[in-house]
Amino acid sequence: MKSIRLVVFVFVVFILSGCGFIRQDRFEWPRLKGEGELVIHTYYAVTYNPEHNVASWAAYSLTKEETRPFVKRKYTYMPDTLVSTGTAEYDDYRGSGYDRGHLLPARDMLFNETASYEVNFMSNITPQAPAFNRGIWRSLEQNVRYWAQKYDSVMVVSGSILEKGLLRIGRENKITVPNKYFKTILIHNDTISESIGFVIPNYQNKNNFRDDLFDYAVSVDKLEKMTGLDFWPMLWGRRVIKAENKYNLEIWEIDD
Repeated sequence: MKSIRLVVFVFVVFILSGCGFIRQDRFEWPRLKGEGELVIHTYYAVTYNPEHNVASWAAYSLTKEETRPFVKRKYTYMPDTLVSTGTAEYDDYRGSGYDRGHLLPARDMLFNETASYEVNFMSNITPQAPAFNRGIWRSLEQNVRYWAQKYDSVMVVSGSILEKGLLRIGRENKITVPNKYFKTILIHNDTISESIGFVIPNYQNKNNFRDDLFDYAVSVDKLEKMTGLDFWPMLWGRRVIKAENKYNLEIWEIDD
């Protein structure tokens, strides 16, 4: 059992929004505002945006133990039947030039069969340029696993920055191609509270990316202003507030 999840369902917070009261009972989730449809799977949650046919964000926690793969990765992509409006299909990406990119990485869900199966729901898939998905985004995902191993557990929110007027792909379902993706990571335990965010363009050309991953780093406060999200609203206190104001490069050492 995860140390973080031991306290996940201790209480339920109701948040007033334009759509009424919405349940918020997981520390990993950003504040729910009634935008998109919240879909809860066994080890992660997403908010699916039917206008764009991609998720706005996917949130999960990852422990040191869970970074060790125990099952083989599956490559079967499935529509998410929990999304009431339906999701994009596998074939919508065919011939588009974009990868079926995971918000929650498939590699992070190899600790049991259920996790490895559910990570491939199309609600967790977004159009990512190969240079982005197989390059700097993969490097960031690898470092998230490194930080989970180093600090025993992390909370992670990955998302797409969605705007009007963006490119769309898809044969049957029109899917917005985000210009940028974000990822934010939190370490929170009895001794440390530290967070960091990253905003990375979805470039097609690998030469457009900077070499240093930290060139794309931002504070969580800045990321909240960019996305309109409120990360980890169920955590409070001076340590958490301080952690969101800035990031400490000594904590976020890169695994070379």
